[in-house]
Amino acid sequence: MPWSPADTALEAQLLLRRLRVYYCAARVYVAVKVTKFRDGRLDVDAAGDGPDAARSAALWSATHTANARRMLTLALALQALWIKAGQYISSRGDVLPPEFVRELAVLQDALPPVPTTVVRSRVTRELGGRTIRDVFGRFDDTALATASVAQVHRAALADGSGLEVVVKVRHAGVKTLIMQDLDNLTRILAAVAGAEPEFDYRAVMAEWVKQVPLEMDFAHELQNMERIRDCFATVAPELRTRSVVPRPLRHLTTSRMLVMEYSPGLKPDVDALIAAGVDRAAIVTEVTKAFGLQLLILGVFTGDPHPGNLLIERDPVRGDWRPVLLDFGLSVELAPATRLGFARLVLAAADHDRYGLLAAFTDMDIKLGREDPAESLETVRFLFRATAPREDNVAANKEFSKRMEERQKARIKEQKVTPPPSPPPTAYGHLVRRLKGGRGADGGDAAASAAAAGAAPANNDGGAGSKKS
Repeated sequence: MPWSPADTALEAQLLLRRLRVYYCAARVYVAVKVTKFRDGRLDVDAAGDGPDAARSAALWSATHTANARRMLTLALALQALWIKAGQYISSRGDVLPPEFVRELAVLQDALPPVPTTVVRSRVTRELGGRTIRDVFGRFDDTALATASVAQVHRAALADGSGLEVVVKVRHAGVKTLIMQDLDNLTRILAAVAGAEPEFDYRAVMAEWVKQVPLEMDFAHELQNMERIRDCFATVAPELRTRSVVPRPLRHLTTSRMLVMEYSPGLKPDVDALIAAGVDRAAIVTEVTKAFGLQLLILGVFTGDPHPGNLLIERDPVRGDWRPVLLDFGLSVELAPATRLGFARLVLAAADHDRYGLLAAFTDMDIKLGREDPAESLETVRFLFRATAPREDNVAANKEFSKRMEERQKARIKEQKVTPPPSPPPTAYGHLVRRLKGGRGADGGDAAASAAAAGAAPANNDGGAGSKKS
């Protein structure tokens, strides 16, 4: 195919994007290096205690805030993958500084919309010769939401049913941009890990990087939605959740356009939920049940559970409120043995069963490098502890880290240093994040029940707990 001016323009655009990304990464890296040097001159121990502890914390907080704002500016300018990366980082308060979570949370909101004429043109192309009027009796020009990969519009079918739907249309050219962004991100993470091993976030991002290309295939997302809907509908009655997933319309969906039933609802804003009289504890319980079913019964779960992918709607039958789960493009599928092992892990933690815990880690092919299984059990139970305010969690993390550090020093002193644990498969980053997201909720008992069903020997085929198994 002959080279065209459009190809030259695209190459120039990609080069400028790459240079801008590397410049931002360099500024972030230099800021961290300078802060490490300044912090090294303060009187603070490895656990963060000492006479200069407050100055050290303030120093790092200022650096994290500045770096998060640099990343926010980059994401808003380049969009594509960097919006998704920012959204992902803002949901990883379990491993990343709170300043990044706070500053990048703005990326959970809608982006500036793509012009309607562009969207209509892309919809027409996906309809395969039919016009928008042939398929939709109404197509709203005002977008419901604009995200990094696609834009969403409300519409109604023209087939006489009047069914209210949403149409999710992939942005033009976004796949090319995202694939380059993935390459840039992988290079940056590798460079940072090589220069600063304590800032090695490759494991945190690895599974996400692998799954992002699948998110751009809406036919893949439709399959995920159908599988999760089927799981919710066919699971044993005592395990069911009232959470719902909108029904996708297979006959109107392509790899670049997804059509699904419209679900009216509220965003999970605390003030709005209080004003509407929503029982927030009940909502959390149902969301916990939903994640338990995905993780422990089906073995397929959403890897992108930020607040923008959740609505709270009125149940048309009961009249109270229920969760609506959205966006299953970024979904992770566990191998049957892994799903079974993780279900057994949850049960072992709940039952204080240290030997069951070791067996579960063996099922998941994780070598702990510890002589005492009680310590491993303590770590897992700490990860799945009850929820608490952020300040209490920070204090708990600090205390737990200090306790583990003291034990390691004691082992070194006794010359009983054990080898480090083997790195777990990258899917476990998503998996632990889902379980931690629901810890302490009233749905914990239901999640434990799901774990029991998922760990049942008769259900090793991945269809555990369902009517069909």
